[in-house]
Amino acid sequence: MLSVPHPLAPLSIEETNIARDVVRACHPDTVIDFRSISLQEPVKVDLVRFLDDEHSGRLSSTTHRPARQAKVHYDVIDKDMAPKYMESIVDIPKKKRTSYELISTDVHACLTV
Repeated sequence: MLSVPHPLAPLSIEETNIARDVVRACHPDTVIDFRSISLQEPVKVDLVRFLDDEHSGRLSSTTHRPARQAKVHYDVIDKDMAPKYMESIVDIPKKKRTSYELISTDVHACLTV
């Protein structure tokens, strides 16, 4: 059995903590209110290539695997005290945020108390 998680397996606690820590590092001197951290599924072409290898019995420790990524939904609260809703993608193995988006203020995220 390989120790590398399947590309569609939910994030482990360790992977979730990595995603959290990467996002925190991107927003120093702010309060971060995390809404959710979940697996960002691989792009279809990479996933299909992996699944073809898996279903044909060709998986090995050297088989190319899609990068494990997390999608993080959160609010950033800085000195102005107005929460800004953001979404980021974190590359787990590289411990790096690969993309982020500040959601427009005319769109409201789910209520948080």
